[in-house]
Amino acid sequence: MDKKEFYRQLMESYTVDTERVKRGAKRKSRNVKSKALIIRNWTAAAAACGAVTAAAIAVVSLGSVPNIENSSGGYDITDGGMEDAMARFVAAEQQFEAYSLSYDEECFDLYVSFRKQLKRNEITMAFSVIEDYSDISIDLFYTAEGISYRNSADMDDNLLFLGAKISAPASMLSEIKMLKETALVEYASDEITDDSFKPFNSVPAEYTTTPEPANEPVQISVPDTTTAPPVTSETTETEAPADTSSPEETSASEETGEDPAVTDEIIEDTTTDTEDVPDTPEEYETLAVPLTGVKTVSFINENCFVVTTVDSIRLLSCMGGEIKIETTYYASGAKISYSSHDGSRMFIIARDGDNKTRLYYADGESSLLCEVDVSSITSSGAELSSVSCSSDGKIILMKTVSLDKTIIYYGQRSEGTITLANKEYSNPASVLAYSDGIVYTAVTDSKENTVKIYGVTIADDSETELASYSGSFKYTRNPAVNMALMTVIGENEETNIILYKGSLIPVDANQVAFSGIKDDTVMIGDKYFTVSDGELAEISAEEASQYFDAIGGNGYEISETGEASVIVKKS
Repeated sequence: MDKKEFYRQLMESYTVDTERVKRGAKRKSRNVKSKALIIRNWTAAAAACGAVTAAAIAVVSLGSVPNIENSSGGYDITDGGMEDAMARFVAAEQQFEAYSLSYDEECFDLYVSFRKQLKRNEITMAFSVIEDYSDISIDLFYTAEGISYRNSADMDDNLLFLGAKISAPASMLSEIKMLKETALVEYASDEITDDSFKPFNSVPAEYTTTPEPANEPVQISVPDTTTAPPVTSETTETEAPADTSSPEETSASEETGEDPAVTDEIIEDTTTDTEDVPDTPEEYETLAVPLTGVKTVSFINENCFVVTTVDSIRLLSCMGGEIKIETTYYASGAKISYSSHDGSRMFIIARDGDNKTRLYYADGESSLLCEVDVSSITSSGAELSSVSCSSDGKIILMKTVSLDKTIIYYGQRSEGTITLANKEYSNPASVLAYSDGIVYTAVTDSKENTVKIYGVTIADDSETELASYSGSFKYTRNPAVNMALMTVIGENEETNIILYKGSLIPVDANQVAFSGIKDDTVMIGDKYFTVSDGELAEISAEEASQYFDAIGGNGYEISETGEASVIVKKS
């Protein structure tokens, strides 16, 4: 039984005032109008040259988090039967709907119940599926009986826990909620505190089972740019407004996990309300995107763009004042794991109706959106965490996470097929960079509070330890994935290091802007540098500006309510 089916049955089997719950859970629409931008939605270090920043490009109007009423009715948060289990679930969903309006980096205290008892390292591994897992801090662990243990290095590694108190940024709430091992996410309140929290313990036994590993060859296929788009059916689709007000309502496509292709849908040209919005230049026009619940819009070429919504990933084309839906895959929780500098290639990770991770690939040269079959690396219950590739698109780097290991996969693309080699780690690991046949990884040990940097040679899978640091670890990469800034936060100091072709170069600032045009150029603080032979060489702002230009092109708007429009050149 999958998670959605379990919760659907739970909601249908017990009587509550569901209408009251739905009214409380619905988001408040303030009809805030977004501003138009005539600029592509992906840019590299535009702030370095006084251009529009990437954060400003996704024009999403977000207000403050509304107050959450106490909807529990005084229910006992300890496990007092299925009535209370349902009440906890409903309250948690209502809280999530309210808190998820905040997309900034404000941190929340969360109480997470797992679908089965886990050891401390397994809990750490479960959270490391999220790419920026280092932003999550675990404060307390809870046994099934509600006994809490403070997270410390001397904790017994064999203890089993059913819950944890964590602190995480608001931007991660959706990903935490959708993790395979997560049964329920609740928020600190008068009823749920460090002393009173008891993990949710009503998940059926069949839901906690782990699939058996499948002995399949580790090989995937990513279409080359010369590959023609797949032939799709002539079935048309009418887009129905999505109602996300209640957790009991899910689309049939998510229930079945099917990924139907949608083509030949012609949408009448509709312009958005331009009141209080800057005038669109005469050579551009604004067209409404015929979808609801839009999360992201990404142009992969002048005529095609990829849209992620609350429950789908779609390729749309725009020509002659008309928007046409070319391809649709139904999946939830979509996130762009990798995008090339110009936005023409991207990998998108999402989840199907069974809450399994799936991978999708968009290519602007072929105007293509397709699914990449990664079952050979996820069939054993592992979750796909991240995907990236070299600047020429030939080297693919992937990461999967299981409760007992992290596996870094790497391989070279040849006629669309990639045979993957891999390196396993028993702790959370990250892919930092790739250059000259070497994959650079960072492996964290939360118990010892250390991070080790390795270089893995693709030719023979040999591994060399480059450095070891004490403290928590964060990193950012450049668009070419051949350079990274690492930040290690210790008890008394912060250490910042540039990693480039095996060299570890200390720098003074933790804020950098990478060039998407020249892969050895970086802005640190207010100065510009090229990296060569393990050293930074400063260059002038005048010389550097050509390497940090924003990429021009089509723009878009996304309103608070998930309605979107694109701003494109007239044909």
